Amino acid sequence: ERNGFFAGNAAWEQMFGYTIGEMKGYRSTDFLSPDYTRRGRGALDKILSGELAYEENEWLYRRKDGSDVWAFGRVSGVSDGQGGVAYLLLMLEDITERKRAELEIRDRETRFRTLFQSAPQGIVLKDRNNLIIEANPALESFLGRPSTEIVGRSIADFVDPAQRRRQHHYA
Repeated sequence: ERNGFFAGNAAWEQMFGYTIGEMKGYRSTDFLSPDYTRRGRGALDKILSGELAYEENEWLYRRKDGSDVWAFGRVSGVSDGQGGVAYLLLMLEDITERKRAELEIRDRETRFRTLFQSAPQGIVLKDRNNLIIEANPALESFLGRPSTEIVGRSIADFVDPAQRRRQHHYA
């Protein structure tokens, strides 16, 4: 790692779009997205100095074509037999699709939360037992009760008993 790549395999070429020959002379951190470069170099320095035995993390790399590739990586020092580090061994797994799915779920959750909190209609989230686990501000306002008095109860608790007898769908 001090002198750049000296070995690689076809999986590296496929992941990054560079041939191993093109990677010679570069460090693995040279392929990191700019936001990750300093952290990556810091981790490598700690391994080379003996402060860390290894580092595992998710890293954002940049491919030859400029696209991003997320990778879970483990980098460790391989001993030189004299207490030092002869070279670094870096193993990466492409987790780009998983990260995209996580980001999409996070985005959907953010949009749902925004809608839930700002909707003018009262909305509740219920558990399997039909007990309220969350109420939005519009429902709190409509019922004139804080969420702490709504959560853990059934919708039926807030319906006039005469209405409950006529409509059995309240649970």
